[in-house]
Amino acid sequence: MVITQFQTAPHKACVAKIHNVIMGRAAWDPPRDEFCINYLLRAMRTGKKTDSGFKKDVYHDLANELNIRFTGDMKVDQIQTRMHNVS
Repeated sequence: MVITQFQTAPHKACVAKIHNVIMGRAAWDPPRDEFCINYLLRAMRTGKKTDSGFKKDVYHDLANELNIRFTGDMKVDQIQTRMHNVS
């Protein structure tokens, strides 16, 4: 069997990223996860977390900061889902 350049791992990763952009899926990596977790920890320490979860403005502010820092277009619901899945 001959392996072409289009079957290599870097190519597959690139295709997966393009697919995620087209489908509107969030692209998560350890630096983004770490940024979000640290942001939520700071919010918790400043009293922005209630028994039922974080106040609404926390996730909106986090989305803005995350998009500025990593030049992206993360939505609030994508961040909430990711943080739920990471925890």
